[in-house]
Amino acid sequence: MTPGVYDSADGTFEITGTLTLDAQGDPDGVFIFQTASTLITASSSSVNLINGARFCRVFWKIGSSATLGTDSHFVRHLFALTSITANTRATVEGQLLARNDAVTLDTNTITNGFCADTPTPTPTPTPTPTPGTPGGGTTPGGQIPQTATPWYNLLLAGAVLTLVGAAGWRNRKRFE
Repeated sequence: MTPGVYDSADGTFEITGTLTLDAQGDPDGVFIFQTASTLITASSSSVNLINGARFCRVFWKIGSSATLGTDSHFVRHLFALTSITANTRATVEGQLLARNDAVTLDTNTITNGFCADTPTPTPTPTPTPTPGTPGGGTTPGGQIPQTATPWYNLLLAGAVLTLVGAAGWRNRKRFE
């Protein structure tokens, strides 16, 4: 799958083999998976990242509960409204967050590394026109260097957390 937002047609995500997330060379590619109900990964299933895909750019929003199968490998931020169960030896590269109930672990390995900023490309200077030549002018050319800090990392995380909170609030109000 390529970067984008994916919704489950039947309300459930099931991973039975290897789910490959392909950023197609864009290390800032974001993958968002959302379902109204459950996420279930089969035993020995995995999420594989290729071509610049990074674990810190993968988000799962689950409307109910998630179950990670025995010996499965799962990648990144998993937000479940109800609960999460990680069966024996399931490994997670990221976070498991359940809002209303427990996160149950059984001999699991969870790693949550730092996601480094992607390098900003060095701008290529625009050639300075030479006065008196065809196409030349009298004002020197150039390009303003790109010096902005990549705040989008922080803004993206805030937007996802806001989305998860709003969905939880809406579901809670529906059942009151």
